[in-house]
Amino acid sequence: PAGGVMGSGMGAGGGAYAAGGIPGGGAYVGGGIPGSGAGIGATRVVGGNGSCCGPSGTMYAGNAYGGSSYADGMTGTTIHANPGCGIGSGPSDTGCCVGGPETTCGGVGNACFEGTGNMLTTADWSYVVPQKQTFVTPYGCRIRPCCLLLALLSLLGLALAYFLQKPAAPVPAPVGPVGTCTLWGDPHIRTFDGIRSDYYSPGEFWIVKSDNVWIQGRYLPTKVTSGLGVTKSIAVGGPFLKGHKLRVEVRSASWDGQPVLTGFPSDFSVPGVIDMHYNNVGTLLQNGREGKALHIVHIRLEDGSPEGLQIQVNRWMEPTEGDYMNVKITMHGQKGQDGHCG
Repeated sequence: PAGGVMGSGMGAGGGAYAAGGIPGGGAYVGGGIPGSGAGIGATRVVGGNGSCCGPSGTMYAGNAYGGSSYADGMTGTTIHANPGCGIGSGPSDTGCCVGGPETTCGGVGNACFEGTGNMLTTADWSYVVPQKQTFVTPYGCRIRPCCLLLALLSLLGLALAYFLQKPAAPVPAPVGPVGTCTLWGDPHIRTFDGIRSDYYSPGEFWIVKSDNVWIQGRYLPTKVTSGLGVTKSIAVGGPFLKGHKLRVEVRSASWDGQPVLTGFPSDFSVPGVIDMHYNNVGTLLQNGREGKALHIVHIRLEDGSPEGLQIQVNRWMEPTEGDYMNVKITMHGQKGQDGHCG
């Protein structure tokens, strides 16, 4: 037997810390009774390094009756970690696990959770005839990697759905009182504040230009205006139309580039955005037009107000005059508003 302070003591194979006094016994590992441990819960580790992140192994935990002289073998608990769990094999082994037994881990069994390991308890139940019983108790649980991936993908899907289905920003409510602007002839304009202005030059101009509402007009001459411009078409856009565009000419109209109001009379609408009617009902906007056939386009655009933005277009298609239109715009004043209508 090896001697020395730490290696051996009075008895064969004994030592002050390993096995002292009585052969096979020890003060700290298993003392007093041959083949046993004097204290309850003495432990022995086989494999691993006893830490949560150490290699997997097996830990034996003995008790006061483990390996008694009346029964064969050692009595106690053996902790077996499942391969790949990433836990150690020391007394803190079970503390490294998430939760408790698998059945309590989310209540979904093996679908997304798997056990971390098993505790095997061996007990001697007879002093006369040695009989052993082994109890297997699962401990700990961990989420399967595939379920973690699915959970991550689900979160990404929800985030994407949120941004894709994010409701459009509401249309800003008008900020000013209701006014009316009228365009007629070559062209003459009565502005929202009642002032008359005359614009004879051909070209494309802002009739209304604001932060929210955009209305443009195209002025071109006819064969009877001696080169002076008349209103030939208007185009409406801006944030209040949510990306849509309306264009009205003397003989056609389009919504987002698609023809509308192709017959007479006819109607067109997009719920919550635009309502259009083409008929022969409406007021004259220019003197000297009495008794002529009326072809009038009525437009109501949703702008956040109860009235909406309203436009009336009187189309004139006399062969002796050439095509042109009169226009009346009724709307609330807008932030940053400018243009020929004031």
